[in-house]
Amino acid sequence: MKVELGTNTIIEFTGDGKNASDPTKPVRLSKGNNALKVTYTSPASGDAMLKLFWSEKGFLWEPVNLGMLNRAVGNELLAQQNKLRLGRETFFEGRCVKCHTTEAGGALELTMDAPSFEGIGSRRHYGWMANWIIDPKAQRANAQMPKLLHGPTAQADAEAIAAFLASQTGAAPAGDSKRDEESIESAKKLFEALHCTGCHNVPDIGDTDEKKLNLTHVNLKFPPAALVAFLKNPGANYTWTRMAKFNLKDNEAEQLAGFLSSIAPMAKQPGAPTDPAVLARGKQLVQTKGCLNCHTLKLENQFKTKPLAELAAATWTGGCLAEAPTGKGPHFPVTKAEREALQAFAATDRASLKRHVPVEFAERQARILNCTGCHGQLDGFTSFEKLGGKLKPEWMAQFIAGDIKYKPRH
Repeated sequence: MKVELGTNTIIEFTGDGKNASDPTKPVRLSKGNNALKVTYTSPASGDAMLKLFWSEKGFLWEPVNLGMLNRAVGNELLAQQNKLRLGRETFFEGRCVKCHTTEAGGALELTMDAPSFEGIGSRRHYGWMANWIIDPKAQRANAQMPKLLHGPTAQADAEAIAAFLASQTGAAPAGDSKRDEESIESAKKLFEALHCTGCHNVPDIGDTDEKKLNLTHVNLKFPPAALVAFLKNPGANYTWTRMAKFNLKDNEAEQLAGFLSSIAPMAKQPGAPTDPAVLARGKQLVQTKGCLNCHTLKLENQFKTKPLAELAAATWTGGCLAEAPTGKGPHFPVTKAEREALQAFAATDRASLKRHVPVEFAERQARILNCTGCHGQLDGFTSFEKLGGKLKPEWMAQFIAGDIKYKPRH
């Protein structure tokens, strides 16, 4: 490992995996930008990692703050590789492999699921489902689901699908939201303690960050008991949900559900159609539009398309990746940069889909899960890049998995 600052080599060290290098002599940083270059050669086999710490007089050693680092400009190779990374990530986020199948194994994101359709009629309102199905992007700015329906029958088709899904009921969720004054006040404190605004926009406070999920929809989307159940276990019907599980007690979930319902607009719920012809149409669309490639339901999937290996790179400019909907199939809400990145990724051998790189997976997920919405932003939340210098990886893995039953600060 070699570290260079400007034209000077300040560390050159060959590690044995057990001992750290000796610290450098004091180094004075110039005002403005400083050119820092780290060259690391990994061992021929086995896992390895490099940690670079710094300190100043009177302070403990800590990891170099990522917020103080910028990539060197003009690095065309890095720009090209990052474009391929974006294409690969967009491929994951779009669940492309669910339709265009490939061999199992490799990158963990190839297993990403979507909300289960089993019993969904007991968990979501018909009206919300119809609105979501017709245009997911209109309901949520960062929605990953494609627009599936087009043309003059799109609205009726969306309503038919929603009606069929509304008929897929299961056991009614237990519990109910609490909206009495004492419960609302308790929930407000809990809402603040959990820092919900790190990921959510609250109605009527003027926060319009499109990266956050707006809470104005909760009454339209959730029956009261279903909202309680969701808050208690967000991943019960969607393993890869981005919503955190806070291990809420029953009373906390009921109070929080009541508070969220009280700050969101009330919505008059349209009744779901029960006409057998409408339900049959909805069922047929669910079977033939590709819904069951991502969403689980005990129902025959009649949608088929080409596997990934048969999709030549030249074809990645049309179909579901066309700039405008073709009216014949799914249309994904990707940006121009994401579309170009996908096309660049398509031109590779795509072998990277078979590789899982833990550090890059962690970097993607930390960004997607908005870990820095709290870490480094709020008092008491260690800056995200400093966690590795503070906590042992083995303990962190258990904590992130939810296997640590005690409160770390107790």
